[in-house]
Amino acid sequence: MTGRAGSAGGSPDRVGWQTGGARLGRHRVLKALVNLGIVAAAGNLFAPPAEAEGRCEKEAVDLIRQQCQPMIQAVRRGGGQFLYRGSVGPQDGDCPFQRVNEVPDLLDETTYGKQGASYFALMEKWLIGRKSPIRPSNAHIGVADAREAGLWGQACSCWPVGHFDYLWLEESRLIYDSRWEQRQPLWSDAQTVNFISEETRINSKMENGLSKQHEIMFRAEVYWLVPAAYDVLLRKALHL
Repeated sequence: MTGRAGSAGGSPDRVGWQTGGARLGRHRVLKALVNLGIVAAAGNLFAPPAEAEGRCEKEAVDLIRQQCQPMIQAVRRGGGQFLYRGSVGPQDGDCPFQRVNEVPDLLDETTYGKQGASYFALMEKWLIGRKSPIRPSNAHIGVADAREAGLWGQACSCWPVGHFDYLWLEESRLIYDSRWEQRQPLWSDAQTVNFISEETRINSKMENGLSKQHEIMFRAEVYWLVPAAYDVLLRKALHL
């Protein structure tokens, strides 16, 4: 039924990861980069920025304040807990505040494995039946825990632009967990769908998911990613 490769799904559209003509899963790529020390690992997530706040940071903060009020309000109601994603981060010379549009990949076997793809396919079918605006095929996963996001790249707080849809699981911190595959006996598809239907909260009380440090699936056309090193700056600027 399930299998978990990491905390956040999605492949950056600004970088095309290819090997032997086959697309690599985002989590595998980010894990390799962490191991090589190319992107930040969990141990140094909150090191202060190397340079003083520059013009691009100031302009980006102003845009986040203007464009991301629904998310800002959710964070405020959630006690100030940010949502994070692991990212390859900005390239040298780029503004560290990145406005991105990533390609959803939750149904891709290279993201969460074959069992994970099967789990999200069942969730997809259930959500379509409910006419939900958010589904694995059009969404990404973040986690309200910077250190967990940092296991899969540079931990960046995530700020959807404008209206966005979301879902999270009431009791399970993870939307998908490979340990579920160790259950004996294994769940049938019907049992899995029953679990999804009982647990899933769609566009409801995101602040609870944030305050509990749960994973949250979200659908947004565009969103900002800001390295966790700027958390203090953002909290001050956004009055969080």
